[in-house]
This record gives sequence, structure tokens and C-alpha cells, in this order.
Amino acid sequence: METPSQNRPRIGLARNKARKILDHCKICSYPILLKDVAAGIKGLQVNGKEFEDGVSGLQFMHEGTIFIAYNKKHPNVRNRFTVAHEIGHALMGHTIDVSPVDLDSTDYKEVEANQFAAELLMPLKMLKTAIKKSKTVDKLAFDFWVSKKAMGWRVMNTGLFKFLSSWT
Repeated sequence: METPSQNRPRIGLARNKARKILDHCKICSYPILLKDVAAGIKGLQVNGKEFEDGVSGLQFMHEGTIFIAYNKKHPNVRNRFTVAHEIGHALMGHTIDVSPVDLDSTDYKEVEANQFAAELLMPLKMLKTAIKKSKTVDKLAFDFWVSKKAMGWRVMNTGLFKFLSSWT
């Protein structure tokens, strides 16, 4: 397994792992259904649990099974990103950490998991096509079943914001 150089995030690797999962699961349209993704990952179990508000989700591996739990008190769009983020942690070989999903984190593990989740739920290729029809962050977020914050972050980090007719 590739290891990070001086704890720098392996952004390309994270994005490529997400693309490979989508290809493996033969997913070519949005919104990405996480049940279809989960079905393509051997030994993955996802369940909602009631956590404190500061905990979005967690993952751990036991005897070859990846267990992911998300905070069922949080909105669905947040849980979708949380689950994708935790899948990213598992597939990137990260150890378990109980920490909130933070899109602005600089910790290499969090950056990698965020990049994986963003590419999994809002694949760049699909986003480029969608932005031609849905010219606002609100509409794109609705179409991809993600939060407005996640979509805004994604279009800013891909440079696609220049193609929007409106930021709302």
C-alpha cells in the first residue's frame, strides 16, 4: 500500500479509488446510491446509530469486515457524506479515529477521506455534465443528494464555480 510522504495527502489516490469503486459497481449516473456502492464492497456493513451531536460517524475493521456507523440524528445528506467519508478511510487504510467530518481539515487522513467522498458522491465527470443543466449550487446539491456546503466545497475545489450562473 502506498504510504503518504511526510503525511501529505494522497489526493489523486483517494479520487482514483472512488472512481474504481464506481466503475466496479457499474455506476454511471447520479445521484450515487450508497446501497449500490456498499453492495460492491466485500464485507461492508453500514448502520445508523445515535451518537452525540459532535460525532458524525466512525469505521473499524474486524475479521475482514468493515463496520461503518453514522449518526442517524443528522440529516440524510450529511449521513451520505459521512458514510462515503468513512468508506474512504477504510479503503485508504486509515486507522479508526472518532472525529467529526471537517471539510477544512488539514490532517492528511481527513483530506484523503474527504476527497474520496467528494469524488464518490459528486464524481467530477458527472459533475461537469450536470453543471451544464443545473447552474446553481442549490440545484446541483439537490440533484446529487448532498448538502449545499459539500457541493459548494466541491465546485470551488474543482474550479467549476466559474460555470455557475448563480452561487445559490
